[in-house]
Amino acid sequence: MISYKTLDGPFGRSAYGLDLSAGISDQEFLSLTQNLYAHRVVVLKNQTCGVDEYLGFGRLWGIPIQHVVDTVRMPDYPDLVSVGNLGATDDIGLNSAAFWHTDQAYEANVATTTMLFAQKVPSVGGQTHIADT
Repeated sequence: MISYKTLDGPFGRSAYGLDLSAGISDQEFLSLTQNLYAHRVVVLKNQTCGVDEYLGFGRLWGIPIQHVVDTVRMPDYPDLVSVGNLGATDDIGLNSAAFWHTDQAYEANVATTTMLFAQKVPSVGGQTHIADT
């Protein structure tokens, strides 16, 4: 059974009690969808799923839109893009997704949902490096 906790800030909820590696029921998916549209962000906590399960979950929302730049697509998973700054040493690598943007804003049919799978996060807070201009 899913339980939710409101995130600190003006929007968003954390969802507990799901295991994407085991799949989710239609009722659980409906609950997530309702919470996403009501709160704009849903964070699925304590996940251990692999890439295949994550992509399968993503496909419940619809057909993934492949990134326009094919060189950033993940090998063997063209529907996914790996984003991160671990090991980055330049401002582009550190800030590639730091600024506000809308995914597929240039398309006639824009993306309605974007998913991120954080594999390494700070234990408290978090900070984005933004280069001085």
